[in-house]
Amino acid sequence: MMRVGYFGLEIKILEALTKANVFLEGVYLPPAQYWIRKNIPKKIRSRGPLKRIFKTAATYGLIYDFIKRNKVLALKHSNVNSRQIIHAIQELDLDLGIVSNFDQIIGTALLTIPRYGFINMHPSLLPAYRGPDPLGHILRDKQKQSGITWYQMSTKIDSGDILTQQTFTIAPDDTIKDIGEKSIDLAIKALYPLLEAIENEQINPIPQNEAHATYYSRRVKFTDKGLC
Repeated sequence: MMRVGYFGLEIKILEALTKANVFLEGVYLPPAQYWIRKNIPKKIRSRGPLKRIFKTAATYGLIYDFIKRNKVLALKHSNVNSRQIIHAIQELDLDLGIVSNFDQIIGTALLTIPRYGFINMHPSLLPAYRGPDPLGHILRDKQKQSGITWYQMSTKIDSGDILTQQTFTIAPDDTIKDIGEKSIDLAIKALYPLLEAIENEQINPIPQNEAHATYYSRRVKFTDKGLC
């Protein structure tokens, strides 16, 4: 079985790894203070226990509880590209790094350590909707279909070779939460055969067509009533 490490904050994908035919050797977890500072603007933090702060802390807590419950090694450092993390990944002798919902750029030194590199899940049909908030832009553009992409990570954001894609239909009344849940469910469904194919070296990566690439650096704002 492959030895894998997880980098990200999507708890459902992390939990799915416990059912996959892999050894989960470590989970990257930056210090709580860094993570909250990174994800919540100072002007919001200063207002006290608002809904977003609770959501942020809860997500972090789920990852922490998973690590403790499953007795998995926590790779702790505020910088994923630090010497400490690089050394730890080398010591773990990983076959593969798995990434989803991650807010740091993984550098070349780290990308090249695992035998099969790093794979990332992006909630769009790449090369369309690259960037940090594809779901918001997909809804804004009133797309009728979307999907997920597992791709081989490279030094350029969301630009690595495509390993597998799955599509789903967007209903007229779907919210960002709805398409987010559809994306995660499809990502997990696609992950199991993908891991098997990687281990058996039966992958046929497909380069992304840069002529069709779109990138959105800004997030789309939502209220309870929808787009704003």
